[in-house]
Formats: sequence, C-alpha cells, structure tokens
Amino acid sequence: MLDAAVNNPQVLAAVVAGGVSVVVSLLSNIYSPIAQRRLERTKGEIQKEIESVRTELATITSEKNARRAYEHETRKRLYEELEPTLFLLHEASENSYSRIYEDRPCKRVLVQLVLD
Repeated sequence: MLDAAVNNPQVLAAVVAGGVSVVVSLLSNIYSPIAQRRLERTKGEIQKEIESVRTELATITSEKNARRAYEHETRKRLYEELEPTLFLLHEASENSYSRIYEDRPCKRVLVQLVLD
C-alpha cells in the first residue's frame, strides 16, 4: 500500500507540499522574532533621528523668530529717532526748492553769473 501511495503522483505532490509547508512554518517561526527585533531597533533609530531633526528645526525656528523680533525692534527704534529729523529735512528741502524756483529774478541773475 505504501508503494502505491509513493507511485501515485497526486499523493507524492501532497506529501511534498506538506513537507515544504512544515519547513516554511518552522523557518517563519525562527526568523520572525529576529526580524521583529531588527524592526524595533530600526524603528528606535528612526525615532531618534526624527527627534534630532525636530530639535534642529525648533532651534532654527527660534533663531529666526529672535532675529525677526530684533530687526523689528531695531527698525522701530530707528524710525522713532530719525523720523523727526527726516520731517525737518523734508520741510527744509521744500522751502529751499520753493525759494529757488519761485524767485525767478534771482534765478536769472544766477544763470547770468554762471554764464559770464
């Protein structure tokens, strides 16, 4: 009867498939914990790298915010200190411009002096 089963291709295929299935199951049970440990180790490394990048990003962001606040305060102080002076300069310039270009006879005298 055993000879008949071995000679039957269907029975032989079923036995080989069952054997392969057992071997695959054993290898899977052996390799799975190894792969799981490797996965956990890699996951930990990636988490550390992510935290490092987050820390670096937070540092860069805080530096940019500090720089922006410093520049804003500096410009604000500069405008507060220089705006009255700029206003006076603007008024004086307008006054000088109007005195030069509205006083035509004086302009003619200046032009004649330059041409002579």
